[in-house]
Amino acid sequence: MGKRTCEVDIVAMALLYLNGCDGTKMVSYAKALEFDRIINENLDAMNSTSGISMRGNNENRLYFTATDENGNLFAVINPSANLSEARIWHIWCLPADVIEASRMPNALSAIGLELVDGKFERKKDKQKELLGRNSNNGRSSKI
Repeated sequence: MGKRTCEVDIVAMALLYLNGCDGTKMVSYAKALEFDRIINENLDAMNSTSGISMRGNNENRLYFTATDENGNLFAVINPSANLSEARIWHIWCLPADVIEASRMPNALSAIGLELVDGKFERKKDKQKELLGRNSNNGRSSKI
Protein backbone atom coordinates (compact mmCIF):
# COMPACT_ATOMS: atom_id res chain seq x y z
CA MET A 1 0.00 0.00 0.00
CA GLY A 2 3.01 2.33 0.34
CA LYS A 3 4.27 4.70 2.98
CA ARG A 4 1.62 5.60 5.53
CA THR A 5 3.69 7.06 8.32
CA CYS A 6 5.17 10.48 8.98
CA GLU A 7 8.96 10.35 9.32
CA VAL A 8 8.98 13.01 12.07
CA ASP A 9 6.65 10.94 14.25
CA ILE A 10 8.43 7.63 13.68
CA VAL A 11 11.91 9.06 14.35
CA ALA A 12 10.48 10.63 17.51
CA MET A 13 8.85 7.32 18.46
CA ALA A 14 12.20 5.52 18.08
CA LEU A 15 13.88 8.11 20.31
CA LEU A 16 11.14 7.90 22.92
CA TYR A 17 11.18 4.09 22.98
CA LEU A 18 14.97 4.10 23.43
CA ASN A 19 14.88 6.88 26.01
CA GLY A 20 12.19 5.10 28.01
CA CYS A 21 14.23 1.90 27.93
CA ASP A 22 17.57 3.17 29.18
CA GLY A 23 17.78 6.95 28.91
CA THR A 24 19.32 6.96 25.43
CA LYS A 25 19.29 10.47 23.98
CA MET A 26 20.07 9.73 20.31
CA VAL A 27 19.48 7.23 17.53
CA SER A 28 21.12 6.67 14.17
CA TYR A 29 18.87 8.29 11.60
CA ALA A 30 19.43 5.31 9.30
CA LYS A 31 18.14 2.95 12.02
CA ALA A 32 15.14 5.19 12.64
CA LEU A 33 14.34 5.16 8.91
CA GLU A 34 14.63 1.37 8.89
CA PHE A 35 12.21 1.32 11.87
CA ASP A 36 9.84 3.48 9.79
CA ARG A 37 10.14 1.19 6.74
CA ILE A 38 9.38 -1.91 8.80
CA ILE A 39 6.40 -0.28 10.50
CA ASN A 40 4.95 0.39 7.04
CA GLU A 41 5.56 -3.24 6.04
CA ASN A 42 3.88 -4.40 9.25
CA LEU A 43 0.87 -2.19 8.55
CA ASP A 44 0.60 -3.75 5.09
CA ALA A 45 0.87 -7.27 6.54
CA MET A 46 -1.89 -6.41 9.04
CA ASN A 47 -4.10 -5.20 6.18
CA SER A 48 -4.41 -1.99 8.13
CA THR A 49 -5.95 1.09 6.60
CA SER A 50 -4.40 3.29 9.30
CA GLY A 51 -1.81 5.90 8.57
CA ILE A 52 -0.49 9.18 9.85
CA SER A 53 0.37 12.41 8.13
CA MET A 54 2.12 15.60 9.20
CA ARG A 55 0.10 17.09 12.04
CA GLY A 56 0.26 20.76 13.02
CA ASN A 57 3.53 22.63 13.20
CA ASN A 58 6.68 21.22 14.71
CA GLU A 59 8.32 24.38 16.08
CA ASN A 60 9.13 22.76 19.44
CA ARG A 61 10.44 19.51 18.02
CA LEU A 62 11.54 16.68 20.23
CA TYR A 63 14.80 16.24 18.38
CA PHE A 64 17.37 17.85 16.14
CA THR A 65 19.73 16.16 13.72
CA ALA A 66 23.51 16.08 14.05
CA THR A 67 26.29 14.54 12.02
CA ASP A 68 29.36 12.84 13.48
CA GLU A 69 32.91 13.15 12.13
CA ASN A 70 32.26 10.25 9.73
CA GLY A 71 29.18 11.86 8.20
CA ASN A 72 26.66 9.62 10.00
CA LEU A 73 23.37 11.36 10.74
CA PHE A 74 21.75 11.07 14.18
CA ALA A 75 18.49 12.25 15.73
CA VAL A 76 19.25 13.76 19.16
CA ILE A 77 16.71 14.63 21.84
CA ASN A 78 16.49 18.37 22.36
CA PRO A 79 17.58 19.04 25.99
CA SER A 80 14.64 21.41 26.49
CA ALA A 81 12.06 18.95 25.13
CA ASN A 82 9.13 17.99 27.33
CA LEU A 83 9.27 14.19 27.06
CA SER A 84 5.81 13.67 28.58
CA GLU A 85 4.19 15.91 25.98
CA ALA A 86 6.31 14.32 23.25
CA ARG A 87 5.08 10.83 24.22
CA ILE A 88 1.49 12.01 23.96
CA TRP A 89 2.03 13.77 20.62
CA HIS A 90 4.35 11.26 18.89
CA ILE A 91 3.01 7.97 20.26
CA TRP A 92 -0.30 7.97 22.10
CA CYS A 93 -2.10 10.21 19.57
CA LEU A 94 -1.28 7.78 16.77
CA PRO A 95 -3.66 5.10 15.48
CA ALA A 96 -3.54 1.85 17.47
CA ASP A 97 -2.44 -0.10 14.39
CA VAL A 98 0.64 2.10 14.01
CA ILE A 99 1.57 1.56 17.66
CA GLU A 100 0.99 -2.18 17.32
CA ALA A 101 3.13 -2.30 14.15
CA SER A 102 5.91 -0.41 15.93
CA ARG A 103 5.98 -2.86 18.83
CA MET A 104 6.40 -5.96 16.64
CA PRO A 105 9.74 -7.76 17.07
CA ASN A 106 10.98 -6.99 13.54
CA ALA A 107 10.39 -3.24 13.99
CA LEU A 108 11.91 -3.06 17.46
CA SER A 109 14.93 -5.02 16.27
CA ALA A 110 15.73 -2.22 13.82
CA ILE A 111 16.43 0.10 16.74
CA GLY A 112 18.03 -2.55 18.95
CA LEU A 113 15.08 -3.19 21.26
CA GLU A 114 12.81 -6.06 22.18
CA LEU A 115 9.72 -6.39 24.36
CA VAL A 116 10.22 -8.50 27.48
CA ASP A 117 7.22 -8.86 29.77
CA GLY A 118 5.66 -5.79 28.16
CA LYS A 119 8.72 -3.57 28.71
CA PHE A 120 11.35 -2.36 26.28
CA GLU A 121 14.81 -3.83 26.75
CA ARG A 122 17.97 -3.62 24.74
CA LYS A 123 18.10 -6.56 22.38
CA LYS A 124 20.57 -9.07 23.70
CA ASP A 125 23.55 -9.78 21.50
CA LYS A 126 23.17 -13.53 20.98
CA GLN A 127 26.84 -13.90 20.05
CA LYS A 128 28.03 -12.32 23.34
CA GLU A 129 25.49 -14.39 25.26
CA LEU A 130 26.79 -17.60 23.66
CA LEU A 131 30.41 -16.64 24.27
CA GLY A 132 29.63 -15.95 27.92
CA ARG A 133 27.98 -19.34 28.38
CA ASN A 134 30.65 -21.31 26.54
CA SER A 135 33.49 -19.89 28.58
CA ASN A 136 31.87 -20.92 31.89
CA ASN A 137 30.59 -24.42 31.18
CA GLY A 138 27.09 -23.23 30.31
CA ARG A 139 26.78 -20.56 33.02
CA SER A 140 26.23 -16.97 31.99
CA SER A 141 28.90 -14.42 32.72
CA LYS A 142 29.42 -10.73 32.22
CA ILE A 143 31.34 -9.76 29.15
